[in-house]
Order: sequence, then C-alpha cells, then structure tokens
Amino acid sequence: MHASILKFTNKIALSYRVVPLTIPETGINVCPLKFNEYNPSYDISYVKELMPKLDQPERHCPLIGRCLFCLVPPPVYYMIPIRWPTSWNYVWRSNINHTHLAEVKAKQKWVHEKDQLWWFPSGGTHFKHGATEYIERLRLGNMTTNEIGDLRAARVYQVLDVSCGVASLSTYLQPLNIETLSFAPKDVHENQIQFLWNEELVL
Repeated sequence: MHASILKFTNKIALSYRVVPLTIPETGINVCPLKFNEYNPSYDISYVKELMPKLDQPERHCPLIGRCLFCLVPPPVYYMIPIRWPTSWNYVWRSNINHTHLAEVKAKQKWVHEKDQLWWFPSGGTHFKHGATEYIERLRLGNMTTNEIGDLRAARVYQVLDVSCGVASLSTYLQPLNIETLSFAPKDVHENQIQFLWNEELVL
C-alpha cells in the first residue's frame, strides 16, 4: 500500500515544541512532505549556525523553541516494508530513494539496485568475504573468543557499531541473539540509517 492512499485526519502544518507541551484536540500535526527525512537530533540548518564556532562535529539538538513537533511523513510512494527475514537482503527502493550510496560503494558491496528493490549482498568496507566470515572467523570472533569464533559461548550480548554503513553488522548478529546499537553518519552518503529501519531491525 502506498502512502498516497493512506488518509490522515491530522492537519498538515509545521509546528514547534512549546512549554508546557500541549497536544491539539485534532491530534499532532503532520509535518510538510519536505520533512520526510527530518532527524530531530541533527538539524542541518541549525548545525550550520554552529560551524563558525567549530562545534559542527558534535551532535546538537536545537533549543526547544526550534524543535519540530509534528509527525514525520513517509515518502510519497512509501510501501509497507518487506517482512523479516526477506528484509534481511531486500528493501523497497521507493522507501529510501537515494542512489548515491549504491553508486559510490558498488565495489564494496554495501547495497545494489535490483529492479524495485535495494539488495544487500553481505558486503561492506570490511566484509570483502562476506559479513559472516568477518564476524565469526576473521575479526570479531577471534577478538572475543580466543580464536574459537563462538560468540554465543563468549556470552556477547550487545555490540556498539559506531559510524556504521547500512548496518550489515547488526543484520548478521541478530540470529546470534546479539543486540546492536548502530550509529550512522548523516553525510554525503545521505540518510543511510533508513536502510536499517526498513530491514525491520531494532536500533
């Protein structure tokens, strides 16, 4: 089902957080469509104001009066995400219509275009032989299990993945019941953390 078919009774209007917090009787407003990738903890326009102070590498949430208080809308052609476990390897292109990442990272096998889908071929900057090989044998398993490679026996329950790509590590640790907290940069590669959301994985 496309988002264009969905009917919202909420008013479409740009509104900001106020103190004390109040919710209109008609419900929380829906942000205009151009805010469909709004990230409340990384407002680009606000960060640009901090650049002369050299604070831009830090995460700065805007002051309360500048924080949006409306529901972030889906893209126009948004489709209900593919169900797990198929979403392990595929998500709808219309949900994350960014091609730059696939173009610049094609040789590293992060993500590829495949008709109406994005396909994750188990690659990445460090996953030349596949994520499973990296996790269990080459790197993570050896670091934490004295080279036996059994992460379950090592009682690894949580992993912090800082500056992740499309969160391939999180995808492949889930079958081992290992929770991953993934932090993706919002840079020239665009809003890549959306791939993780559409794979139905928990951040």
